[in-house]
Amino acid sequence: MDETPIGERLDIREVGHDNWNDFVRLFEGRGSPSYCYCLVWREPSEARKSLDLAGRRALTQQQVAGVTPLGLLAYLDGVPVG
Repeated sequence: MDETPIGERLDIREVGHDNWNDFVRLFEGRGSPSYCYCLVWREPSEARKSLDLAGRRALTQQQVAGVTPLGLLAYLDGVPVG
């Protein structure tokens, strides 16, 4: 077991094209909030309600290409955890 403090093993990165698959893995993994895909702050309620999982994923992926960072991913020992 690694006894290095968690703070030293944690890495925070902006969500971008290079780690998009990690973002998908986090949001679509078991027990994850795939119903949301972080759209609650970006899209009106009516637009969100009409999207299925694939639609939410596609819209979020389009937003990754935008100028404003989409968000942050936390990695623990190289695995996306938050």
